[in-house]
Amino acid sequence: AFAAFVASGQTCVSGKRILVQRGVFDEFREKFVAKARSLRLGDPMLPDTDVGPVISKPHLERIDDQVQRALEHGAQALCGAQRPDSQRCSL
Repeated sequence: AFAAFVASGQTCVSGKRILVQRGVFDEFREKFVAKARSLRLGDPMLPDTDVGPVISKPHLERIDDQVQRALEHGAQALCGAQRPDSQRCSL
């Protein structure tokens, strides 16, 4: 599931959907959300950065639009769902 975050989710094999069996769903969700919350955003040239910025403003706007449409159609955001504030990412 971490592959969804590699290269800020901008690779041709980036995951958008993760299929999880019902029996392990709650545990998976808990661990996945914890991992997402722990990712360090920042300059990709710095060794302590896990996720750098997306490639362009149009790409960022496309991501914002996808998130907003998902929320409007009933998705529940367990973390994120908005651009990070300057304390989390100064870029």
